[in-house]
Amino acid sequence: MENDVLQTIVATNRWGAILPELFLGVAAVLILFVDLFLPALRRHLSAISIGVLLLAAVLVYPSLDGERTVLFGGLLVQDTLGSWMRLFFIASSVVVVHLAGQFLRRQALVHVELYHIILV
Repeated sequence: MENDVLQTIVATNRWGAILPELFLGVAAVLILFVDLFLPALRRHLSAISIGVLLLAAVLVYPSLDGERTVLFGGLLVQDTLGSWMRLFFIASSVVVVHLAGQFLRRQALVHVELYHIILV
């Protein structure tokens, strides 16, 4: 009986549904590596972060189809409203990264952590 329940739960796993979040997590770690190993790109971290966020928005686009889907054994429900909220938070993050980039460009502060936290 337990095996049947687990197989039913696994059948609802669609990793593509959380691809934007996975992409942002991996990109957040890569931003830290860019700062560590490619110091010449430090001044472009704002633009890189905005590019990553825009790519995540493109990855959210296919989930705007309108159907309500229960995923990962009921842990995640994906619907149109949730997808629009994901796009809203990505757009808000783009604005915050842009404003932070403008502010931090004038300051002598370390800023890679800010971009990392925003992407996470």
